Amino acid sequence: MQAVVGLFERDENIQSAIYELKKAGFAEDTIKILTDYDTIQKLFGRYESHQVIGYMIGGALVGVTILLLYGLIVGGYACTSLLGYIPLSFLTCSVVGSIAIGLILGAAAGWFIGVNKFEKSADQYTHGVCQGHKLMTVRATGESTPKALKILQQEQAEAIKTFDDLQEDLKETIWQHEW
Repeated sequence: MQAVVGLFERDENIQSAIYELKKAGFAEDTIKILTDYDTIQKLFGRYESHQVIGYMIGGALVGVTILLLYGLIVGGYACTSLLGYIPLSFLTCSVVGSIAIGLILGAAAGWFIGVNKFEKSADQYTHGVCQGHKLMTVRATGESTPKALKILQQEQAEAIKTFDDLQEDLKETIWQHEW
């Protein structure tokens, strides 16, 4: 199951979207309007936080690559020209240390970038609700998802997002709210 969510400023647009969704075959119990800040924050915060791991991995790879090159250059230079002869173990320690530092710094930078990106996305929805806008959620299956997206766009949703495979506790949280 997927959930398509759209942020609406005007009630007329919500009512029109509900009408169009029902006309397109969506049952009334698959459409919910959320106005509770905590529920919306939980939906966007918990769902997207696991996606930051990709940014951490990417950052770690970039950090390792950059500092590995640095370690090879510094270690190689030290072994060949600085103070004559320095054991090969210095080069090994230099490279391993650079990899470790690159891994840590790169993963941290990736985490900050990823969290910032997803917080901006979540903020759009949570701040909208704080300003009196409403969030429409539509339960959809694979083939009905494009229909729901198109209807929300036509009815002037300010922001639209699709969630794949919501966690069970979030499904219950969303669909237990009445409107």
